[in-house]
Amino acid sequence: MSEMSEITNRPLAPVDWEAPVMSVEEAVVTAIVAARRVYNEVTWVSWADAWLLGRDRSSGAAQAAIAAATEDVDYSERDPLTTYAALAARNSAIAAAWYRTGGRALGICSVEETARHAISVARYVLERRAE
Repeated sequence: MSEMSEITNRPLAPVDWEAPVMSVEEAVVTAIVAARRVYNEVTWVSWADAWLLGRDRSSGAAQAAIAAATEDVDYSERDPLTTYAALAARNSAIAAAWYRTGGRALGICSVEETARHAISVARYVLERRAE
């Protein structure tokens, strides 16, 4: 099994919003892994793989991933699960971009809250696709 498939094939545990059981880095990693299971845009996936493998965790790379995922967020005409998958991807990249600075993502949420949101949305997409 490749290093990447070992990372991306881990089971996704439910997110407990009340219990801070993950470190911030664990939350960001889990958010990226979760989003990678439901979102497959090439630029974003390349960034996610590089981030997870520790090859490129730069803010610039994360910003490009955010932009790529944002292009797929369309509430009006697209299949809702595709939009939700893009939201999970975008939020995981936002969390990663802010992770090193300790800043607040989107100016209102903590990095961990943004990561947890990405995990929950990705989990929702996985569950709906399994139905």
